[in-house]
Order: sequence, then structure tokens, then C-alpha cells
Amino acid sequence: MTVRQDFINHLKLRGFSQCTIDNYVDNVAQLSRYFNTSPDNLNHEHIIKYLLHLRDERKLQVRSINLQFYSLRGFYKDFRKRPEVMDNLGRMKEPTFVPVILSRTEIQAMLDNAANLKVKAIIALMYSAGLRLTECSLLKIHDFDKDRMLIHIKNAKGGKERYALFSKTAQTILREYYIKYRPKDYLFEGQKEGMALSRRRYQDYITETARHAGITKKVSPHTMRHSFATHLLEAGKPLRAIQDLLGHASVSTTTLYTQVSDELRASVGSPLDLPIEKRMPQ
Repeated sequence: MTVRQDFINHLKLRGFSQCTIDNYVDNVAQLSRYFNTSPDNLNHEHIIKYLLHLRDERKLQVRSINLQFYSLRGFYKDFRKRPEVMDNLGRMKEPTFVPVILSRTEIQAMLDNAANLKVKAIIALMYSAGLRLTECSLLKIHDFDKDRMLIHIKNAKGGKERYALFSKTAQTILREYYIKYRPKDYLFEGQKEGMALSRRRYQDYITETARHAGITKKVSPHTMRHSFATHLLEAGKPLRAIQDLLGHASVSTTTLYTQVSDELRASVGSPLDLPIEKRMPQ
């Protein structure tokens, strides 16, 4: 059995999701290709050189570099039992993240400017259910509960499962999409029948549609999820309920959206704008 397959089996036994397994294996493979040798032939100095290469030459974002770090740590420390390779190495400190949020008008503009029914269905589903890119890409036809109007998410982050909302508007669009495209297994198939649409294509669809809609913000597939959460919050939905719908392990992650809601900030206002009798207690 190859080192690659051994590593895959190790991660499966540890309970990692398929998405995480794919990322870990691919990241170790990138390291191996960079040095043109088996990862078993590399040491501590090689890892330092590689991480600096990712930062200084490839100009990867801190989050991407940290994902590479976690993959390599999992390979050397947990799988190969060579903790010395990762000695004194830790993840980089990530800058404060403020998500890009689209207004409901901008979401509608994207739906109106979708290149075809397939792209429109993807945008409608990702926004209406607050799905991660990977969750959407792995959806299958039988994952939809039409009676309860729920979507069974089986490949959520961390290998967890949850139920997401199935919007009536999205259902109408998906019904039209299904009639035209007739997917066999995965809801959104790639060029080869029976194969899931690649994550790269999702990214292309979203960014191209945003551009056609005249949106100048930096829009990504995850922007749909951020906008879903913020719009629910602005509509007065409980933070705890939004946490469950998003599949966040901690409510503190969901609380981030209270910082980026234009409507919530506007509704609070500045104390300087309050009448003097309300600002100055008697």
C-alpha cells in the first residue's frame, strides 16, 4: 500500500470529513512536488523553507498557509510519528476578518444576471440555505426533504451533519433546473455525467455573475453564506437559530455578523443624534 493510501486510511479512522481528507492529502502532495521527493525524505528545515515559499513567493493568505500547516502537522506528527519535523512551528496569526456582505438588492441582481439556469440555481441555493461551497458541491438529489422543506447536509465542516433551510423560491428554481438538466446523482454535475461539479467552477460562476451584475465587491461563494446569515440577523431571527442553520460549533463565530450588519448599525444610531433629554438622565 502506498504512503498516500496509508495516510488516507489514517485520516478516515480519525473521523475526518472527505473534504478535509482531500485537502490534507493534496497539501502534502504539493510539498512533495515542490522538493521533487517523497515527504518521508524531508525534515524540519525543508518545512520552514516551504512555508516561507508559500508566504513570500506564492503570496498566499495567512488562512491558506495555516491550512497547509495543519495538513503537514497531521502528516508528520500524527501519522508518521515524527514530531521533530514540526518542532517550534505553529500557525500564523490571522488578521481580523470582516466578511463581504451583499445587500438583498445585489443578491437579486446576481440571480437576474446568471448566465444560465444552472448558475441561477447554484446562487439561489447557496444563498437561501447558507451553504458552504463544499456542502453545495456534494449535495445529491435525495438530500432534499420536500415535505419538511429541509436539506440534509451530510458533509459539513468537521464531518458533522445538519439540516439547512429549503426555500420555496429556491425550490421553484431548482425544479426548473432539474427539468432542463436532469442530473443523475449529484445535484450539480460536472462535464462528466455522474461527477460532481468542481469547486473551481463554483468560484468562477459566482465571480463572473457578480461582475455581470455590476457588483464591485470581492464576491466569492462564501459571500452567499455570509449574506444569508446577516440578512436573517437583520430580519430579527434569533442568533442561536442562525448558529444551528450555519452549523457553527460556537455562537461566538455567528456573533461576527452583528459587526457587519448595516441595518443593525443604522438602527442603533449614534448617541449624539439622540434628543438631549434621552442622552442626559435627570
